[in-house]
Amino acid sequence: MRPGSPSLPGFGFSAAPPPTGVTAREVARLWHALMTTGLGHERYVAHGSDLGAGITAWLAREPTATVGRHGQTIEDSDSESSLSADGGPAFDRELLLSTLTLYWVTGTITTSLLPYWAYRHGAAAALPVDDPSGVPTLVSIFAGERVPFPKPPRELAERYYAVASWSEYPIGGHFPAVAEPELLARILRDAFRSAR
Repeated sequence: MRPGSPSLPGFGFSAAPPPTGVTAREVARLWHALMTTGLGHERYVAHGSDLGAGITAWLAREPTATVGRHGQTIEDSDSESSLSADGGPAFDRELLLSTLTLYWVTGTITTSLLPYWAYRHGAAAALPVDDPSGVPTLVSIFAGERVPFPKPPRELAERYYAVASWSEYPIGGHFPAVAEPELLARILRDAFRSAR
């Protein structure tokens, strides 16, 4: 968990989800209520990676609330895969062990996998095709994924989102907030500066 970021149901110290899990759409409704009713914001911007990218995609469909969205995707590449000087991952071993311990101690490793099941089995869990939200979406493609994913074409993204910006980076990997936090912070500051 990062400071200021809501935790997904069934992850870490969050409450347990229903036995069948929750879809990204359902989590988006929870986060929208948190931002508006809970925290009193009439407008907000959202960033998401991994499961969070799917949640922010649904947040962009909440009427009048989200004024901007940054989603990220990753690609396999021969570029530097956000490595440390010794060739290991850019995030340190202590963070990895702390995260694993958190899941182990709280018994949430199983419930953290439920969103994948819910997506495959939930009615209307997937975004509608060729019906993009009107919320401007900024897409960042980060190279350096350890699992080979092909780079998605912009044309595909435009079938789901109102793509306002498309950027590609030779580093970042699957979790750029951990692997390349300064890069991601700069991207988000630049992306949302006009929304202030």
